Amino acid sequence: MERINREITILKKVRHPNVVQLYDMIENNDYLYLIMEYCSGGELFQHIVKNRRLKEPEACKMYA
Repeated sequence: MERINREITILKKVRHPNVVQLYDMIENNDYLYLIMEYCSGGELFQHIVKNRRLKEPEACKMYA
């Protein structure tokens, strides 16, 4: 839970066109909902897991 709270705190502060925007957070007794900007390409982590790594040109394009 500490890691989640830290990420929420950071995402609330970050305003950058290359970082997914956190719009809101809703918490109830059972769940924590993060309302975030939609990214059609999916999660970067899943892409890396599927392909084992990012090729340098691809990484440069994403991080530029």
